[in-house]
Amino acid sequence: MATIKFAILVPVYIVKEELPFGQGFLFGLASGITGILFFMYLSTGILMAWKAFLRKIWPNRKSKPSFSKRNRNLIGLKSKLGLWGIAFLSPLLLSLPLGCFLAVRYFKNRWRIFWTMSLGVAFWSAIYAGFGASIVNIINSIRA
Repeated sequence: MATIKFAILVPVYIVKEELPFGQGFLFGLASGITGILFFMYLSTGILMAWKAFLRKIWPNRKSKPSFSKRNRNLIGLKSKLGLWGIAFLSPLLLSLPLGCFLAVRYFKNRWRIFWTMSLGVAFWSAIYAGFGASIVNIINSIRA
């Protein structure tokens, strides 16, 4: 579950299980990287299936850009933040599935997507592990 909603479940699990910093960091990193790999390849498959479906339904269709409000917002997010912005906002605000889908959709280098998203997950794992370890220390000092 932590691969889907990273920002909520990783800190909760760290505090619930009273994990020290190192174990909390490794838990966050492992769940995040698992989510990145799963959703990166799932997104690729979904996009390929969607394109094949559209070709089958409309074989002679000319693709024209659609300028809906949602598409403008997604393109704006991509152009303002780039891959680094998506990678660092995904674990916190966007969720890993949406971040991976946007990265795969707008950037082509899978290796770069994986490592950039992994750095974002490592950054937030360190913050969550530090936060969780300090909460655990406070709880343990109150118990003592």
